[in-house]
This record gives sequence, C-alpha cells and structure tokens, in this order.
Amino acid sequence: GMGGMGDYGGMGDEDGMGGEGDGRESPPGALQLDSFTFDKVVGLKDHSVLVKFDSVQGEDEESEFHELCKLAHQAPRFFVGEVQVDTTSSLDERPNDDLRARYQLEVEEFPVYVLFNGAEHVKYTGADTVADLSDWLRSRGVGISRTGTIAEMDDLVVAFVKEGVASTDKYVQAAEALIADKYPTPIAKWYPKIMSKVQEKGLEYITKERSRVQKVLSGTLAMEKRTELSEKLRVLVTFAESQ
Repeated sequence: GMGGMGDYGGMGDEDGMGGEGDGRESPPGALQLDSFTFDKVVGLKDHSVLVKFDSVQGEDEESEFHELCKLAHQAPRFFVGEVQVDTTSSLDERPNDDLRARYQLEVEEFPVYVLFNGAEHVKYTGADTVADLSDWLRSRGVGISRTGTIAEMDDLVVAFVKEGVASTDKYVQAAEALIADKYPTPIAKWYPKIMSKVQEKGLEYITKERSRVQKVLSGTLAMEKRTELSEKLRVLVTFAESQ
C-alpha cells in the first residue's frame, strides 16, 4: 500500500538513512552541484558562486549554512552551491572527489568554502558563522547583507538618515525603484514604508516602533505574522544603527 511513502519526508534529516552514496538534500537556496553541473554553474558570466565542499556525512555547521542560503537569494548575481563528497566509499569511486582534488582541498578540513568568480577562485579561511562569512563575501564584492536585510537598501538608509527627513521623497523613490528593479521581496517594502513614517513622526519613531514590534514578537503569533514582523524589526534595526 501507500504506507511506506509517508516516512519518506523525514529521511533527509537523519544521518545515514538514505543508504550509501545518496547524499543529503542541500538546504533551500543552495544548488546541489556535482562533477557534471559544477563547471556550468561556477562558469556563469558576471556571477559569483560560493561553493561549500563537505562530506555527505558532515552537517555540523548546517544551521549557519542554512541561514547563509536564506541571505543569498537577495544578493544579485550570486549563488550558493554545495558539493558533497562521499568520503566513505573506496578512493577510486568517490562521487565528486575529482572536484575536491582539483582545488587541492583536504577531507580533514571540510567544510571548506570557496568563492568562484569567473576564472578566479578564492578559499575562505575564517569561522563558519553567517556573520563572518557574509562580512567576507561583502569584502569580495558580493552584495549580501549581514542581518538578513538588503545591503543596497541599507546603504540608502544610511544616506537617508544622514541627509535628514527633508529629502525623504527622493529616498522613498529610490527605494521603490530598487524594489521594482531588483528586490521584489517582502522585506524590501519596509524600507520606503519606514522612511515615510520617519518623515511623518521624526526619528523617534524608530525607537518606539522597534520596542513595540519586539513586544508583539514576544507574544504568540501566527507564523506568517511572525515572519513579517521579524523582517520589519530587522529593517528597523538598520535604521537605528544608521543614526
């Protein structure tokens, strides 16, 4: 009967459930790359790709990697990929081991992050945290933001706060143009909304609204509302830190 199918959904979460060489699913936002697809993806013109090389078994930094993948989709012309090497099979038949060997990476140092940009590649040597990885990516020209906001919009906020509310309209227009061109994401809409509120109520709106939203978030909320408000809070924090 259909009984066996019901268990299938949980398989990716438990180590070793998938049988030999099956690998695990890469998190949402990450492209799972192998010896066949690798060159096509990292060779994309005018794109940069951060590739995590890891063993099929390794999931230690998984939560940090998951967070990074969530940030990545907002960065223009940037992808995150994962190459899983099966370190348990006998040496001559390890899937994807040719890619590990090509970049002279050691299994012992997994997970290893390498940033590819056209013909160039550079290996990351810092800590496996979202904050450190995203700082490093930004230093290499990737438009990724640290807190899950949008780097290009954050820059607008800094300029907006510096110039003062008299120039609000200009910044609201700039923010809305960015939303239309590049960032059709739910979090983006908070930037012009908050700018308009600051124009209306002054900069103290930031502090007041921030504590109000934090208070609401500490109660019980529907998942959808929680996501929406935590995104609003992240943008409010950007405004607060720009003052």
